[in-house]
Amino acid sequence: MKLKSLILSILLLISFSSLSKNIDEISIKGLSNVPRGTVLSYLNIEAGDEIPDKAMIKQLSDGLLKSELFEKVSIDVVNSSLVITVKENPIIKYFDFIDYEDDLVLNEEIISNIKSNFNLKPGKIFTQKNLDNLLRQLNSLYTDNAFYKAKININSKLDEQNRIGIELLFDEGEKALIKQMEITGNKFFEQDDLLSLFNIGEPDFFIINYFTEKDHFNKKDFDAGIEALINKYTNEGF
Repeated sequence: MKLKSLILSILLLISFSSLSKNIDEISIKGLSNVPRGTVLSYLNIEAGDEIPDKAMIKQLSDGLLKSELFEKVSIDVVNSSLVITVKENPIIKYFDFIDYEDDLVLNEEIISNIKSNFNLKPGKIFTQKNLDNLLRQLNSLYTDNAFYKAKININSKLDEQNRIGIELLFDEGEKALIKQMEITGNKFFEQDDLLSLFNIGEPDFFIINYFTEKDHFNKKDFDAGIEALINKYTNEGF
């Protein structure tokens, strides 16, 4: 009887062992710039662990994509091997701003800050998401400064070492000028008094306006004028 129980226990152990296979090897394909150890550091799994199911494989794949090191990731189980195939995001070789007029909207300091904010400096990993976010900020910056027809074209080159060079080509266009500025609905204050709260507005006499650029619209000055307008009414009890 004891012998039968022992045999039954052994058979059960063998059965469970056959159902639960372990990873013999982790193979990573497609690496050129990213070290193997870096990839493994993002995986919560190693050789000897149980072979992952579909849900776990998706989790591992998502984790690698979130690292922003890779454009594509696929993970397969081949026999007892975990095979990870990646397509690396390229390294930025150069990232240049071309054909903008200095201090019109951009200058070297602003450009350097923008590149740093979006992690788009030479030597950094390039992601399309970061470039798209940078372009949105640049377009907003030009719009806020009344360059409504500004255009930014992209010229990019990828070399054999998976390094990308990017040029942003600027066609800034003409700045929109203020032709007329009015305030309506005011009964308590004179319009001229309210307009004087704005640093921008209708152009002064042309010689004076040449130096003051009062008719040059920008959102920062406009918002400051609106705030001053609100404060004036608030202080009077409105």
